[in-house]
Amino acid sequence: MKWTLKIFVVALLSAVQIKAAVSEPKFIGTLDISERYADLGYWAESDLFLTAPPRPYSILKERPTIDQQERSIEVISLVPGDFLLHETSYENKQMVVYGITGKWVRVKLKDDFVWLLMENDDRFSSYLSLIEGRLAYVTQNEFLAASSAGGETRPVKITPEMQNAIRPYPGWVPSIEILETRALSDEVGEDDWIKIRILDQEPCENHKLPRKTIFEGWVRAYLSNGDISVWYHPRGC
Repeated sequence: MKWTLKIFVVALLSAVQIKAAVSEPKFIGTLDISERYADLGYWAESDLFLTAPPRPYSILKERPTIDQQERSIEVISLVPGDFLLHETSYENKQMVVYGITGKWVRVKLKDDFVWLLMENDDRFSSYLSLIEGRLAYVTQNEFLAASSAGGETRPVKITPEMQNAIRPYPGWVPSIEILETRALSDEVGEDDWIKIRILDQEPCENHKLPRKTIFEGWVRAYLSNGDISVWYHPRGC
C-alpha cells in the first residue's frame, strides 16, 4: 500500500512538472519591428513581411542579467516569420511578447522561448495599450468582475439575447467598450485591470437608439490560467 501511494505521488509530481514545463508564459504585449524593414517599403505592411530577406537578430536563451556578457549573445540571421507574430491591425503583424527586462523582450522563436535584444526603432506596446480604443470583446461570456480596480469580484454572465445578437455563433462572446485600464503593479502584466461597458446591442449591427448599458465594471486583464480576458478585432467589423 505504501509503495502504491509512493508511486502515485511520484507520478502526480511528474505530471505537474510536465504541465508547468509545456505551459506558455503570460502574454504581455507586442513588439513592432517593421522599422528594421523600412527599406522594403510596402513589404513591412503586407504578408510578404513574413518572408522578408533575413536580418541579424541578437538572441539569448536565458533571462538577461545586468552585467550580461556579450559572448553569451547569439547573432542569428532570421526572417520575421520565424517568430510568433500577431496581427495588431489590418495586415500589420507584430511579435508576441511574454516578458520584458531593460532592452530585452521574451518572444517565441519557432518552438522555443528566447530573449531578443530590441533595436532603437523597435516599439513595444503593452497588452493594455493595445486594446484601448479598439473593437473589443471579453474572451468568455461568463467572467468575474468588480466595482473598482482591485476590488472583490462577483460572477457575471452575458447571453446573446442580452446583447440582442443577430447572428450568435458557437462560442459567442459579448462585444464591449473599454472605458479605462489600470495597472496596480509596477511589473508589466502583474496586476492589470480593465473597466468595461457592455451595451444591449452589438457594435457592428444596425442600432436602435438609445442604446442601454447592461453591464459596467472592472475585470482582471488575465484569467486564472494566465490567458487574457479581453481582446479585440484587429480588422474591425
